[in-house]
Amino acid sequence: MISGFVFLPIYGKYLSNYDFGIWGLMTSISPLLFSIIHLGTTSAIGAMFYNAEYKRPALIADSMRLFILTYLIFFVIAIILRDFISSLIGWHYQATILLAILILFSGINNFATTIFQIDNKPILYAFYSSIKVIVSNILLILFVTFYKNNWISIFYSAIVIEFIYFIVSIILLIKEYNVNIFNKNIGYSKQILSFSLPLLPSIASDWLLRSSNRIFLSNFVSVEENGLLTIGYKFGNFVQNINQAISRAFGAYFFSNMGVNATDENTKKRIVQVIYLTTVLLLIVAIGLLITSELLVQLFVGNKFIGASKYVFFIALSFVELSLFEKMYNFLLNKKKTFIITSISLITGLSNVGLNYFLIKKIGSMGAIYSLNISYFLAIILTWVSVNYYYKMPWFNKILFRIR
Repeated sequence: MISGFVFLPIYGKYLSNYDFGIWGLMTSISPLLFSIIHLGTTSAIGAMFYNAEYKRPALIADSMRLFILTYLIFFVIAIILRDFISSLIGWHYQATILLAILILFSGINNFATTIFQIDNKPILYAFYSSIKVIVSNILLILFVTFYKNNWISIFYSAIVIEFIYFIVSIILLIKEYNVNIFNKNIGYSKQILSFSLPLLPSIASDWLLRSSNRIFLSNFVSVEENGLLTIGYKFGNFVQNINQAISRAFGAYFFSNMGVNATDENTKKRIVQVIYLTTVLLLIVAIGLLITSELLVQLFVGNKFIGASKYVFFIALSFVELSLFEKMYNFLLNKKKTFIITSISLITGLSNVGLNYFLIKKIGSMGAIYSLNISYFLAIILTWVSVNYYYKMPWFNKILFRIR
């Protein structure tokens, strides 16, 4: 996040609202595509990783082979339907082809980062991720400054960095986990798919919840306004960066304890305490961004992008809501309640589509972010109710935060 702030003035100098809008579309669409192409296998790895019945090298290798097979099908479809897809998104067909290439490398890299997180390797993950952020920004500046001052440079720099990390990821997975994707024995594919495939509607619905506002905003208002929303996300993402650091530690603790200590009251209390404390912390940060948003936008990208400041707090608030939703999601994932997860995701995702359509047409660009806040709140309520059915957690215990 710090490196992003450092480089924002340069981006503001060379890129237009339209370029930022294309950037926003790229970063919002790519997670959906590689999540679907992954077939939900990274979620399956998370649920099966600590199960002694499964050998980790084979589990990871089988998941990667499934991804590569699905990617090849996707790539052929993307090439054949590139014009239709491009018109639907609202960008040049060349962007569709570049995105298809980007997905391959980022998809493999996603396996590595997910496994480092699940296996509780914070130092390796932090080094891997932080260096990537710095190098990504440096490459983007080089492309924007010396190659082309537009959205093409954004794609090219992203592909280069993902390719570099693609090589690094393969080496680390082989070295750390003895992964061999060329092993013909596909021992766990059926088990992986039986867990992951029911999650696909949930994954697609999750994208409808998180990112469909970009498509609506670009089509109903303009790609340029989507550019301002993208800049707003650059600042609001500060909350998400903190959340991701917390979630890595929380996820590892949760899955390693709730599986064996699900009835232990002290374990339950500690988990609830962490959920409450981290939510309050993130909310305080969001309020801080509300107070300083105009100053930050003026300072880092200049007055020509000042319209982005109106989005910052509500984006930050959506990440506070997302943090709480994800922690609740872990409870259901631990119980393998994929049907409930899918149902909640479908309800909230489709609700968000309807809200986007109605609110953006009714009140304009702010409807894109209001719809997200409302939908996340709905997701939290539905998930919390479901969690309480399976876990008797001490959410309202009066002595939960008693100082001893």
